Amino acid sequence: SSTTFPLVNPYPVLGSSQWFWPRGVPLERVKEESMLSGELTRLNASLVIDSIAVIQSSARVAPDVDAVFRLTHRNIDSIDFNSILPLIVIEEPALCPYNAQATLHRASGLWAALLPITVHGRVSDIWRSYIAQAVFQVLNLRVSFTGAWVQHDRAAHDLVRDLVAEDDIYQLAEPLIQFLSKWTAEKRSVVSTSSSHLC
Repeated sequence: SSTTFPLVNPYPVLGSSQWFWPRGVPLERVKEESMLSGELTRLNASLVIDSIAVIQSSARVAPDVDAVFRLTHRNIDSIDFNSILPLIVIEEPALCPYNAQATLHRASGLWAALLPITVHGRVSDIWRSYIAQAVFQVLNLRVSFTGAWVQHDRAAHDLVRDLVAEDDIYQLAEPLIQFLSKWTAEKRSVVSTSSSHLC
């Protein structure tokens, strides 16, 4: 079903050496046109840096992808990024899940550093990212991605256990996005009134 929130994939724009999607993208969305072409902008003079609430760095060697991708692709621990690219900003109303690894929260988005504790850790930061972005759009804040600041030396994982742990993402990410698109439309005035308490 349609939503006011298209999903975009910053990784091709950031110069990744292989096409893949961030952990947290609903599987039914990974081949959408917006995931291939993106709705992104590089940081420029017309974009106020103060509107950026979160900066997510990509990671060399072992980027954060879901277990489905890891179980179905080879050589993913050799993916690299262009480390000298400027900030790439997600344009409203698009969303992109971001994780809790190598993520910088600026003062305006510091409240969004909180993680839910009632779901698995491989789901927690993804739920946080979607909910935060819905609020960011009301507050005229944005999420940005940049080239690799870090090299991820990934510890050994049981990929089937990761797959099970991520089941909520595969089953519920799309319904969550749909809910948030309706919530934003209904609650915009309430959140705008409360914005001074959030920042």
